Amino acid sequence: MGTTVETDIARIVAAANEKTFSGAPAYLIVEKCVGCANAIQHEGKSFCKVYKDPAAKWMFGQCNLGTHIVRKAEEQKKVNPLKASKKALKGA
Repeated sequence: MGTTVETDIARIVAAANEKTFSGAPAYLIVEKCVGCANAIQHEGKSFCKVYKDPAAKWMFGQCNLGTHIVRKAEEQKKVNPLKASKKALKGA
């Protein structure tokens, strides 16, 4: 098994040939993928080194491996149902 650098070089060569390792065609990245660390640029073309069809990952929402996406964690205050029911009875 090769090193990480050799693997990246193999992916760049595969992207240059517009084929993935399995022989399926590789598609260019979409506009939403610009700035991602998983994008490989070779001879003026940009390919995703994770997905062969990046547009499909954005079809139903955000790409789950996009490194340029800032995700916000929503804070939800936990409420004890017993205490909530007692507050409702008091009218507070």
